[in-house]
Amino acid sequence: MSSQNVCHACVHEDYLSKLMKDTGTINTCSYCNSFSNCWPLNDLADAVDNAFEQHYFRTPSEPDDWQSRMIQHSHYEWEREGQPALEAIVDAVECSEEIAEDIRVLLECRYSSKHAMETGEEEGFEEEACYELSAPSSSERSGDWWSAAQSLKHEARFFNTQTLEIFKEIFGNLEELNNQCSSSILIEAGPEKETSGFFRARVLDKQKAITKAMERPDLELGPPPATMARSGRMNALGISVFYGADSEQGALSEVRPPVGAKVMIARFDLLRNIRLLDFHALERANHEGSIFDHRYIEDLKNNAFLRTLNRIVSRPILPSDEEFEYLPTQAVADFLASMNEPKIDGILFPSAQTAGSSRNVMLFHNSSRVKELDLTSGTKFDTRTENLYGDGWEAEYVVQEIIPKNPPEKPKKDCWNFSFDEYTNPDHRVDTLAVDIEKINVHEVNSVQFSSEANPVQRSKTITGSEDF
Repeated sequence: MSSQNVCHACVHEDYLSKLMKDTGTINTCSYCNSFSNCWPLNDLADAVDNAFEQHYFRTPSEPDDWQSRMIQHSHYEWEREGQPALEAIVDAVECSEEIAEDIRVLLECRYSSKHAMETGEEEGFEEEACYELSAPSSSERSGDWWSAAQSLKHEARFFNTQTLEIFKEIFGNLEELNNQCSSSILIEAGPEKETSGFFRARVLDKQKAITKAMERPDLELGPPPATMARSGRMNALGISVFYGADSEQGALSEVRPPVGAKVMIARFDLLRNIRLLDFHALERANHEGSIFDHRYIEDLKNNAFLRTLNRIVSRPILPSDEEFEYLPTQAVADFLASMNEPKIDGILFPSAQTAGSSRNVMLFHNSSRVKELDLTSGTKFDTRTENLYGDGWEAEYVVQEIIPKNPPEKPKKDCWNFSFDEYTNPDHRVDTLAVDIEKINVHEVNSVQFSSEANPVQRSKTITGSEDF
């Protein structure tokens, strides 16, 4: 049997058949008698053995303790799970039962042992053995992620080669994964797309700040200048990025305003098409491939971890823990922002503050520039935040642009009228966002609601020295 040959045409699993055709030798097939590219039956059995070791598990041949008790005390009937070895090989290789049975017998002989024959223990690929596909585990990649996080927190923040290699492994096949998923993990957003803009909020605690933001929302509600950019979930200190939400309520929740605060929220429209990585869609990521491809198991492990990464990125972080706990996600954002293929402009992720009912966005620095309002030179503002009516003063937010009849020419930019910061740090980014001045609201926070889960504290007494203790 071991001298038999199998041609690629007798195997219908696409990847395996092509591999046999590309690497096989011209010979007579022992099963269809054709003169074609063949593998020795032993080599095909090796491929099946390796695939089953990585992707299948042998189901228990006897009921466990709980199932045994169920059998004794109820009408429960135990039936072994999985496919018999022969059926599992037929389905995996997509071959005839004759070929599958010869493979099974070869593998059974490999795994048989004198000890098993004496004790009656079941060995691999016996006729009665049953197999099931095993679910890929994310534990290996989770361990890599934990190792990267600890290295960033306690060993090296910059030039961390260990973290770089782990991120390359995790995010190395996003384009391929996007092409094979039923739902896209790379989202196209832009003026004519389903996602065409985002909301951004800012807590304003002083009257002067409210007035300035009403007059110039492009400057006051957009991303801060680098010198004022605080560290966040996805950005390090001094790196200015755009944080927003897909709804006004989501943006309000993200700034966690106290009762009595005033929060200004504006919509920012996208001026150009951008590409976003949707972390929520990673939970539905499913990479297709062949169990006979030795690289496939690594892809499955990777994808299993990517499905959990969404929860890691969006989990709530207490303010006291932000400095350390944000380091791994900041590093992820930096890595993704610097990727050349696929080119990504930002990240979509579920809101921790709304339990995932809204989505947040973070646009990388290069895609965070907000277009300045087109104001006539010399424009002044008449701004008010309240008005007197018969019943007293009421909130009323109004901006009146006062344009001069003969506006002065705007000064030309040259090396003499640039600010020092503009001169030393010129901004060559293209405009990506524009504030919609028709969609700006000031929210006055009257109350804050919480969703929580009560866990009772259990208490008991134990007398030391008692026999029960």
